[in-house]
Amino acid sequence: MPDLAPQGVALNANGSLKDASNIKFYNSAGDESDNPITGQSSSKAPSRKRNRTRSSRMTAAMEEEQKENDSDGNPILPTRPRKRARRRRKAKTPGKADESDGGEYSTDDGSVVDSSDSDKSVDITNEELANSLSSETIPERGGNDKGKAKLRSQSTRNASTKTQKGSVTLGEVEDEEAPRQFSVSTNKKSKTSNPIYLFFELVDRNEAGDPGTPGDKHYKCFHGKRKTLTITKAMKSSLNGLTMHLKNHFPPMYRLWEVLHQQKKIPTAEEVNIACGKTTLDAQSATAFLGKLETVSYNIQAAFDAQARKAAGPWDQAKFESLLLEWIIACKL
Repeated sequence: MPDLAPQGVALNANGSLKDASNIKFYNSAGDESDNPITGQSSSKAPSRKRNRTRSSRMTAAMEEEQKENDSDGNPILPTRPRKRARRRRKAKTPGKADESDGGEYSTDDGSVVDSSDSDKSVDITNEELANSLSSETIPERGGNDKGKAKLRSQSTRNASTKTQKGSVTLGEVEDEEAPRQFSVSTNKKSKTSNPIYLFFELVDRNEAGDPGTPGDKHYKCFHGKRKTLTITKAMKSSLNGLTMHLKNHFPPMYRLWEVLHQQKKIPTAEEVNIACGKTTLDAQSATAFLGKLETVSYNIQAAFDAQARKAAGPWDQAKFESLLLEWIIACKL
């Protein structure tokens, strides 16, 4: 550290200490040169300048940090430049277009477009960037909700209408298919329950010897000249033709069919042989046999009627009148 200047250099005439900026410093006490070393004032000046520089840098850093954060202290997303979309230049109309590049030109609809601004970069603000990010990640709500709700209600209404239409259509189909299913089930049961098939044989050709159209069924009678009858698909498996053939040409066999059909039970072996022509009966035997069958059938029917009456119970007039009176009172209330 250099020595201080000679005594009296740092004092005023009145003996007070001089200001540091007025004191001259030398390398030694005997230094009498006219070039003193840099004084304290000159040495402190750079220090204050450095302090001011540091404080200005700190202030600039704090201001920059405040710019980068919002009011809540959250970091603000950096902006990124976005170029405007280029507008497709329409065909120039003679006399309207500007010959200079980058100038303005007129379109067919009369609007003026400045091509020099189309390639400029545009700074997007933080608010615009945040809105764009939210619109890309979160589906918009509000005005579209009404449209979506309307679409949902309309789709629900359409679905319910389709369901109703489907149910109605299903009912119609079931109604249309019901006779066909009934006839098919009747055919399946008719081989064992309907005795009309005991009088006919199922063949694959009609009376003319042809197979007929698809869906036709041919039945050959066991009696008389063994005529072949055809039930077409349009007849829907109707058995009226077979029964009328027995009624018109073979009345005893038709009466046998009626008895067998009414008694609702499996025919005996004797009845089956008579129906299919294996057992022949003369007029007297046929009359006796049919009489016996009618008696049995009548007795069975009478037994069923008696059982039904017994299940219903005896008629009670007093009970009937009491129930009728209660019903009338309930209707008036």
